[in-house]
Amino acid sequence: MSYNWAAYDSATSCVKMPKGMTNLMAYLLKRYAYSRSMGICNCRSVNGGTSRSHHSECRAGDWGIPTGAGGSYRPELGDPVVELLGPHGKRLGLDHLILNRRIYSARSPNGRYYSGRHPHYNHAHIGINSAGAKRLTMATLIDVLGDVGAGIPLPPGDDEDMEKYITEQQKNLNAAGFKGANGRVLTVDGIYGANTAYAEASRDKAAAADGGSIPHKHPISGETGVAG
Repeated sequence: MSYNWAAYDSATSCVKMPKGMTNLMAYLLKRYAYSRSMGICNCRSVNGGTSRSHHSECRAGDWGIPTGAGGSYRPELGDPVVELLGPHGKRLGLDHLILNRRIYSARSPNGRYYSGRHPHYNHAHIGINSAGAKRLTMATLIDVLGDVGAGIPLPPGDDEDMEKYITEQQKNLNAAGFKGANGRVLTVDGIYGANTAYAEASRDKAAAADGGSIPHKHPISGETGVAG
């Protein structure tokens, strides 16, 4: 399969861009029911470097997936997103994707070894250029990538890991003071319902407003959601 990507568009400041990446993340979460958002906005440099991360301009999303034993990469969960986005990178404005020690970009459309500090076994770091951030809508995503349908469920046997993930998220949201749609502290039950979704949205909105993000630890791998 041949992939293509938009020209790399470096981030230079800490600003809140339009909702292109938010729309892409929402699409992926609906399409892959086993996945979780691990953050979008975060005013910082690339881990281990000095250049500004796309997260600084809300132009990168960390799309989280469950890991295997010892935090190992699970290709059956991560590879589908590369196969989905790779053929349409230019059209969607995607300028790079990092996953499983590989980086995909216009320089290396089908990927090359990524030597960065974080191996990206538990999430795909997806970057979008400024033009894509401004124009990418849910309607465009559905037109290019197809409808999300009912969502691809978590593979059999992984329910316990995802319950641990959601439970940890609920604890973190409560500790940070984000409440559910009912105005109450979240019930820590490992179930991703409307109140947990509301609290997550409130967290991301607050992070975007102040130019940063609230790191949240993945309970399975131990990595934080601002690693990309």
